[in-house]
Amino acid sequence: MVDKNEEDTAPEAEQEQTDLAEIIDPRQDAFVTHENVRRAILAAGSLSLSSALLRPAQAESLFAKFGNALNSSPGAMPTTRVEAFKRYIADQERRQSGKQVPEFPKGLPWFNTAPLRVGEELRGRVVVLDFWTYCCINCMHVLPELAALEEKYADSPVTVVGVHSAKFSNEREDQAVRNAVLRYDVRHPVVNDGEMAMWGALGVQSWPTLMVVGPTGRVIAELQGEGNQQNIDDFIAAALEFYGEQGALKDGPLPMALERDKDPLTASSPLLYPGKEVPPSWVGCLVSYSGMPRDSKDVVVDEAAGCLWVAMAGTHQIWRTELDSGSGGILRAFSGNGYERNLNGATGQESSWAQPSGLSVAPDGRGLFVVDSESSSLRVMATSTGGSELLAGGNAIYADDLFRFGDR
Repeated sequence: MVDKNEEDTAPEAEQEQTDLAEIIDPRQDAFVTHENVRRAILAAGSLSLSSALLRPAQAESLFAKFGNALNSSPGAMPTTRVEAFKRYIADQERRQSGKQVPEFPKGLPWFNTAPLRVGEELRGRVVVLDFWTYCCINCMHVLPELAALEEKYADSPVTVVGVHSAKFSNEREDQAVRNAVLRYDVRHPVVNDGEMAMWGALGVQSWPTLMVVGPTGRVIAELQGEGNQQNIDDFIAAALEFYGEQGALKDGPLPMALERDKDPLTASSPLLYPGKEVPPSWVGCLVSYSGMPRDSKDVVVDEAAGCLWVAMAGTHQIWRTELDSGSGGILRAFSGNGYERNLNGATGQESSWAQPSGLSVAPDGRGLFVVDSESSSLRVMATSTGGSELLAGGNAIYADDLFRFGDR
């Protein structure tokens, strides 16, 4: 999923395909003789290679076809994704064609670290820039992927830098960003670029966007949306190999100071940012937990129906569990097909939610009022079928429009 305004990017497609062809083999005449690979490239469309976009599934298909071409022309093309990306990086460096990352504007608030500079502390390192905003659920889904990469490359000159680029004005507040860093246990450097200076300078268009940056500050890959962990991993591996052979890498400690370690309460508490406490009669208390990317945003007890409703913002669903002991406390998806949309239907599977975050049982017990945060709407779910209906806000006609904010 990518959080952005709809736009036509078709004019860039031909240039992107040319760039991608040069990854495989700079000798264009040798490359195009492999018809199966040529067709795969022409069908491609988002693993962004510098400026190109190739979807993860299409990238896998593309590279899977390399093996067939190798049989007809041994040694003409790379045998692995990492080797292909390494060749691409070499070509980028030869042409000096990647974007140069500017210095971060002076005076910006940094979290988990002292201010970092592209030409100083980050020079000689492979850097992953994560353009995110804390109210974007797709950005939240990327955080565990980045954490896994940070752990894998902990002993290598690799650094993830979160560039917080607010979608709404209230998201620019320093304390709100720090709270998000704590809530989602972000342990890499984060800078609050409230005026989106870096976003504009690098031509970023959507949340989340990830950029892999070489040790001299040049962008070598750009990927949009979530689910790109393997692509980023392979690019990091290729960059470490290539720049290591060039002697361009340098390792050393960064001025890290995690926000979670600055407050004894957050350092020792078993809970981080519980969302809501509900004390039903049958148990001590229930807590909705907002400290994970696929989190529950609200819980409400329906005494009349004998169940508990849970708003699952991360999966865009309403879940239910029975209150009687015979149910075993198992939560099940009751409404929502998992797609992030403002779509109302007669059943739960025909309905789509967009980060449901607030719940309230209707007085007659037949409905569950739902604040659907990403679609900026108030909706009601039928407790008998899971079907939904729009009450206020949002776009009543186009279900994919999540930019009808209700402010006009």
